[in-house]
Amino acid sequence: MKKVLISLLIGLVTVSLVVSLILSKGTPEIMKSAVKNSYDEVTSKLDQGGNLYLYVSTERAVKFVEELGEKLRKIVEAQASRVQSENIEILKIYDFVFGMIKKCGMTEISGIGMSSVAMDENLNHNKVVVHHYREEGKGLIWQLLEEKPHDLDGLKLLPADTVLAEFCDFRPKMLWQWIKKEVEASDVPKIKQAVLSLEPLLQSQGIQLDKLLDSFSGRMGYVLSLDSEKKVTIPLGQTPLEIPEPGLAFVFTVKDDTIFNLLQTKLPFAQKSEEKGIKKLTIPIPPMPVPLKPEIVQKDGMLILASCPSITEEILTAKEKGNGLTTTAEFKNLSAHIPQEGNSFQFTGSRLFHHILDIQKKAMEASGEIKDKDMAAKEFFDMLPKDLAMYGVLQNTDEGLVYSFNHNLDLELIVLLPAIQVTGIVAALVVPNAITAVQKAKQKSTMKDLKTVSLAIEDYITDNGHAPRGKTLAEIKDQLQPFYVKTLPLKDSWGNDFVYTYGTGNKKDAYAVGSGGRDGIFQDWDQTGFYFVTSVKDFDNDIIIANGTFTFSPRVK
Repeated sequence: MKKVLISLLIGLVTVSLVVSLILSKGTPEIMKSAVKNSYDEVTSKLDQGGNLYLYVSTERAVKFVEELGEKLRKIVEAQASRVQSENIEILKIYDFVFGMIKKCGMTEISGIGMSSVAMDENLNHNKVVVHHYREEGKGLIWQLLEEKPHDLDGLKLLPADTVLAEFCDFRPKMLWQWIKKEVEASDVPKIKQAVLSLEPLLQSQGIQLDKLLDSFSGRMGYVLSLDSEKKVTIPLGQTPLEIPEPGLAFVFTVKDDTIFNLLQTKLPFAQKSEEKGIKKLTIPIPPMPVPLKPEIVQKDGMLILASCPSITEEILTAKEKGNGLTTTAEFKNLSAHIPQEGNSFQFTGSRLFHHILDIQKKAMEASGEIKDKDMAAKEFFDMLPKDLAMYGVLQNTDEGLVYSFNHNLDLELIVLLPAIQVTGIVAALVVPNAITAVQKAKQKSTMKDLKTVSLAIEDYITDNGHAPRGKTLAEIKDQLQPFYVKTLPLKDSWGNDFVYTYGTGNKKDAYAVGSGGRDGIFQDWDQTGFYFVTSVKDFDNDIIIANGTFTFSPRVK
C-alpha cells in the first residue's frame, strides 16, 4: 500500500512538472511598457476578437504638446515685432490661446482606442474610447455633457420616417461662463473688449443673455424626415424629379417661455396662435418649389423650429403615441448591443443616401453631357454607400467618452463615417453649383459661336451688299464656308440648331442669329435687353445677336 501511494505521488509530481513546462513554454511573458499608459483602462472597454483593434497612448503626445508650446513661444518671442509694446501684446495673445487649449481638456486625454466586430455580413459593431484618468476630466470638453448617461428622451421624438437625427447634451451657459472667466483672467485688452462687450450690446437690443441661457434645459437636436407617402417635385429643366416630402426641425429643451417670447418680439410679422397648450409662431414666406412654411412651436418644455407644420405634428405624435422611429425594423436592427442610456445619439437611415444620390444623378443628367472635369464628382458619388445606415450612442463616464455605434460600412470607410454623412448632405447643395458652372460654360461657348457666325455674315455683306439668303444656317452654309469662315457652327453648345433670319425692316443687309438656350425653345426676334442668370432655369433664356451686336443676352453682375 505504501509503495502504491509513493508511486501515485511520484506520478502526480511528474505530471505537474510536465504540465508546468508545457504552459511556461507556450505562454510567452507579456511585456509591460516602461512608460505609464492607459492601455488596461482603454482596452477593458473595447470588444476583442473582431476585425479591428487599436490603442494609441497620448500621454507622451500631451507632454510633447506642452513642450512644443514652450518652444513655440520662444520662437514667437524671437520673431515678434521689434516694437516692445507689440511684442508684449503678441506674446499675451499666444499665452491666452495656448492656455485655452490646455484648459479645455484636450491635454487630459490619456489614450484613444477603437474596436470593430462584424455582427453579420452587413452590420458592424464599433466602439471608440477617448480616455482620461478618474482624477482628471476637469476640462471644458468633459463638462459640456451631463456627468452621467441618462435616458435618451430625444429618441421618443423621432417620426417613423426619420432619415437623419442627432441629439446631445449641451450647456450653453457653462460654455459662456467658461469663456468669460478665461477672457477676464487674460491680459489682452482687445479680446476682453470684444467678448465682454457682447452682453451690454445684447442688452441694448432688449436681450438679457444670462436669462436667455438660463432658459435652456441643456439638450438639443435636429430631425430630418422624408415622408414616403407625400411627393414633391424638384424642377430640373426638362426632367423634374419627384422625391419624398422633406421635413426639418431643430428641437431644444427649455425651462420657460423666455426664448419663445423673445422670438415673438423679434418676428413681428409672424402669426401667433395658441391651442391646447401649444404656442405657435407661423412665419409667412413666398411660395417655394418644396413645401416650406416655417414655424416655431413650444409645448411641454420643448421649443421646435420647424420647416413646415407636418414635421412638428409628426414629432408631437411620435412622443404622444410612441409610434416613431424606435418601432421600425431598421432601428431595432441598428440598435442591437447599443446602450439605452447616453449623453448623445446619432442616427442615419438607409433611405437618406439613396435619395441624395438619386438627386445627384438626375441633376447631372439634366445638366447635359458630363465632361472630364465633372467625372471626379460623378465617381465620388458612385463611391458613396447607397444604403448607408448608422446608429450610435455617446456616453460620458468618469474615465472619458465611450462611443458605441453600429453601421453597414466597409472597414476602410469607418474612419470616414462623420465626413461621409456631412459630405452626402452638403453634396445636395454642391452639385447644383456644379451644374450652374457647366451651364455657364455652355452659355459662353454658344455666345462665342454666335459671334463667329456674325463676323462671317458681316464679311459676306461687305462683299455682296446683302445678307445671305436662307431660312436656316444650314441653308446659307455654302455661302459662308469655307471662304468667310473655315467651319460654320450650326448648333449651340446644348446641341440645338441656331435660328437665322435676314432682311428685317426691309433692309437687305439686316440679319439676326439666335439660340433657344438650354431648353432649345426659341421664343421670338422681338426680345431685347439683358438679363441676369441667378438660377439654372435662367439658362433657358434665348440669346440673340443682330447686325453684329448682342441684342438679347445674359449680363454679368
